Amino acid sequence: NCPYPNASATDAEGKTVFVALDQGSQGLIEFDPETQWAPKRIKPRPKEGTPAFTLDWMHSVAPNVNDGLIYTRAYNGQLVRFDPRTKSAEQLDEGLLSSSDSFVSFDTLEPDMLYICYSAKHCIYSYNIKTKKHELYAGVQNETGWQDGEREDALFNDPKQICFDQDGVMYVADAGNHVIRKITRDGVVSTVIGIAGVDVAGDELHGLVRQLPALHGQHRPADDRPVLRPAG
Repeated sequence: NCPYPNASATDAEGKTVFVALDQGSQGLIEFDPETQWAPKRIKPRPKEGTPAFTLDWMHSVAPNVNDGLIYTRAYNGQLVRFDPRTKSAEQLDEGLLSSSDSFVSFDTLEPDMLYICYSAKHCIYSYNIKTKKHELYAGVQNETGWQDGEREDALFNDPKQICFDQDGVMYVADAGNHVIRKITRDGVVSTVIGIAGVDVAGDELHGLVRQLPALHGQHRPADDRPVLRPAG
């Protein structure tokens, strides 16, 4: 039983799968190959000597290849990281645009850079886990629409899951526009799958998504379809 599942990701080794739950107080679901993929409810807990935190709602998790920790941002704006083996956790930051769903992913070429997609704010922020610098990266905060071009001028509509390929190119499931967007290393936004405002689903959607390159850290089902959903 996995109530209210959201986006999934593997640990930094690409083995164990973690599923964020909409009800953060219920923890996360872990699927470990060493236990025959049996689902297990886990609850990250503050490590000794660190302040308490509250994971109210979680929508995604992201592994960091340098420290091996799993990162998640809660609806209340707290950024928390935990050890996937011990489940010991700490709050890294707070006040990160609370009252918005969010989806997180690390840059494959710059592993200290975490990107946070704020659905209700219609934009994407970058967050440096070393300096804690949090700044607008793409889109216009609180302005919805569809517009390609330079990342600072691009418009999104309820963007959801984000992920990177091995070349550091970001892909965005722009749910409200029913398209998948791409952001290059030069900061240029383009629409690579779909037509803005035209809903696509079922086998047609799966066929289009299979055209994308391998996406870092995203769990793939048995038929090798990336878990990247442009429909809301």
